[in-house]
Amino acid sequence: MLTTHYPRLLCVVLVSCVVLIPFGSSAQEPAGMYVLDGSGILKTLGSAQVLPGGVNFGFDIAKDIELVQNADGEIVGYYILDGYGGQHEIGDAPSYDIGQKPYWAWDIARDLEVVNTYLQVTGIPAITGQIGYYVLDGFGGIHPVNNNVDETRKDPTNPMFGLQHDSPSYYPPPFNYAYWWGFDIARDLEVSYYFEDVTGVGLVGQTNGYYVLDGFGAVHNCRVDPFDPSNESYYAPWYWDNPDVIALPYFGWDIARDFELDPNETAYYLLDGYGGIHAPLFASGDIPFVTSPYYQEGYDIFKDLELVQGPDGQVVGYYLLDGLGLIRSVGDVPDLGQVIESLGTVDIYRDLEVSPLFAPIAP
Repeated sequence: MLTTHYPRLLCVVLVSCVVLIPFGSSAQEPAGMYVLDGSGILKTLGSAQVLPGGVNFGFDIAKDIELVQNADGEIVGYYILDGYGGQHEIGDAPSYDIGQKPYWAWDIARDLEVVNTYLQVTGIPAITGQIGYYVLDGFGGIHPVNNNVDETRKDPTNPMFGLQHDSPSYYPPPFNYAYWWGFDIARDLEVSYYFEDVTGVGLVGQTNGYYVLDGFGAVHNCRVDPFDPSNESYYAPWYWDNPDVIALPYFGWDIARDFELDPNETAYYLLDGYGGIHAPLFASGDIPFVTSPYYQEGYDIFKDLELVQGPDGQVVGYYLLDGLGLIRSVGDVPDLGQVIESLGTVDIYRDLEVSPLFAPIAP
């Protein structure tokens, strides 16, 4: 079985994102799935809203799909990210200035994450707008796209791609961003949100940065303290020196594939390529559903993890996608079907999204 090592290192220096799917008494249970294969073709399952077809590249280069949901909870479009950095808007997904979009013409783009704003009055927060998205490259570079980046914060020596380590908001670059020039090891990006109580409005949620997963299993905290941007010690809840933290997942070799934040960003779930699920180990107790019933030692085939969130904010289960197209579920989650009638033989499926979308919840 894959051994998880827990060195006492600052793996996290100091945010769907797992995409979490609210359901139950205060939200709707997962209704549909969108599954992307490497050629850019999109397949739908369950009662997923029918959207325009994907982009058929004709070869294995598609990396990620991100759904776009309006304030009424309707999926209106999506983005597909290809490995060269192309960001393809489908349906009514907002389009941005092409001069701001990163593009490399070689396979180094790894993830795209939409950044929304939220309003929480009661129950699950509602999306109030989309301010842009981040693109993650394999070296750990972060490229914000939102048509509203301060020109003075660009790198004059690299005007096309000089927006790395920035935020699609008014915050300065995080102090502790992770970057490995020439080393393709960044695997996933999740957006962090904080909530501020605005009198007469409610709890307003917006981003203050992100977390980056590397292939060795370290989760790097790249956030800014929204109430004190000069604070260089704005740590994650699972910061290794926290007395409640016993250990953090870390493998020491390239096998981590995806991670997802829990609803309140107090912990995370990490998927390895063999199907193992890992999480920070807390003295106060384990987080739920850290199980690996589909673990396959030595077979690096698992691609994506999607958590399912209950009405009270707790994680009640998750879905796993492997490269052959098989979707597995754990916990109290509905069966929405499979993209193939029988197990495939080609490692071609890349990403899974579930609707309706996750909304972060104020602590």
